Parts: sequence; structure tokens; C-alpha cells
Amino acid sequence: MESKLLLKELDEARRRAGLTKTELARLAGTQPAAVRRLFSGNGHNPQMSTVAALAEVLGHEIRVMPKSREELVAAAERATGTASAAEELRRVEGGPFSTILADPPWRFMNRTGKVAPEHRRLSRYDTMTTAEIRALPIPEVVTENAHLYLWVPNALISDGLQVLDSWGFTYKSNIVWAKRRKDGGPDGRGVGFYFRNVTELILFGVRGSMRTLPPGRRQVNMIETRKREHSRKPDEQYDIIEDCSPGPYLELFARYSRPDWVSWGLEADEEVAPRGQLYPAYS
Repeated sequence: MESKLLLKELDEARRRAGLTKTELARLAGTQPAAVRRLFSGNGHNPQMSTVAALAEVLGHEIRVMPKSREELVAAAERATGTASAAEELRRVEGGPFSTILADPPWRFMNRTGKVAPEHRRLSRYDTMTTAEIRALPIPEVVTENAHLYLWVPNALISDGLQVLDSWGFTYKSNIVWAKRRKDGGPDGRGVGFYFRNVTELILFGVRGSMRTLPPGRRQVNMIETRKREHSRKPDEQYDIIEDCSPGPYLELFARYSRPDWVSWGLEADEEVAPRGQLYPAYS
């Protein structure tokens, strides 16, 4: 119950009991001025002990009751502004899904809490905060036992682990994408605050209990390819996932559609041209 509704109910109980605010304050052992401010709506951040004492005098009891999972999810969606995206995700056909691939549009923040300048300047795609990503109702569209492949930048691994946990998965391992030049050497055009990044990670998580398929026991956890458009991930990931994890398959924040996969995202439609710079030499 919201505080305003709670105080309104207590004030109505006071009237029914025939007590003035001063009398109620005396019985509760508090200051009359505090009670008057409280019921007039001018009491800022009232102490819980005061409210509880008033309720006790009026024959009421204040309890803290846990909300249902549905109420908690709805509250998180309202707080993060992801209600619309959540509803779209719930309407995705083809589920529930046993394997999820996600490449979220992570928002990089600098030490002042502002969007990192290189990302603001480029404005290549819409980004989401970690809280917004965590609030997506992934548990509602996956099977009881499922796999998650979550792309995460090196600087945001801790955020990635939080997302993985919020979506109901337990971290198990990772796959490294080593970006190569045409001659096979490291592609040094990456960015980073401390080192020039030439790798990206896929965090691998499991929901429930499900091992990788037999080919996964022989699969090394590294992809070595050249990069293409900004943020586009290597197509080799699909073969690895299909060999190691069962369908149905759902790709979140997809930029291209793929046969036998359900694609969800702003750029997943075949008629939408994905944003981002194409490297001609790498196409």
C-alpha cells in the first residue's frame, strides 16, 4: 500500500474512533504537531515507528507483505521504462525457447555517470541501461532447462553477470571472439580505457540443468575471425550454438534474420537496414 493511502486509512480510523489528532498523539506518545503534519500531507518521510504507534492505538496492524513475482516484474518494467519491449517479447511466437542468443545494446558510462563520448558521437544504435536489460522478462519465454549465450564487452563483464542472474541463468563458461586482421594478426582498431581491446566475450549460462550436446564437449571456446560492421558479431557463432545447444532458438537484439531461428529486435526485420559502418575490406 502506498504511504498516502495508508495515512488516509489511519485518518479515517481516527475519525471513526472519535479522536482528535491531539488525543491520538497523546495516546501514541508522540507530538501533536507531528500527527497534524502527518495527516495534512505535509509530513515528509514520517518515521515508521510513529506510523506503527498510531496504527496500534487505532486497532490496526502494519505488515510487510512480499509482492508476487508478477507484481515485482511489472514494477521493474515500470521503473525502467521497458514495459513496451517486455510485452513485445512476451508475444514472440515459437517458444518457449531452449536456447537464447543475446547481444544487448549496452550503454557505456564514464566515471562521471555520463554516456561515454565515443558512443554519443557515433550514435550508431539505440542503447539500454543494464537495469533495462535486466528487467526484460526472459524467464517467461524460455524452457525450464535452457542455455544462454550473452555477448558482453570486456568493460561490462560484471554487468553481464548481473543480467545473466536476473534472467534466471547460472554462469558456467565463456567463448572468446579474437578479432583478426587479414594477415591473421590481432585487429588493433578496438577501443578501451586501459587496453586496446581485440576480443569480446560470450558469457555462457545454464538455466536448470542441461549440458551441452555431444559436439560441445569437443568445441574449443574461441572464435577467430575478422570483424565487419560496427558491433556485428561473427556468423560462426550460429554453427557453434546449433551444434552445442538444442532448439528452439531465439536471438535477442538481432540485426539479421536467420533460418530456423526466431529473431527479436529493432533491426531484425528483413526490410530494416541495420545501422553501423561497413568495413569494405572485410565484407
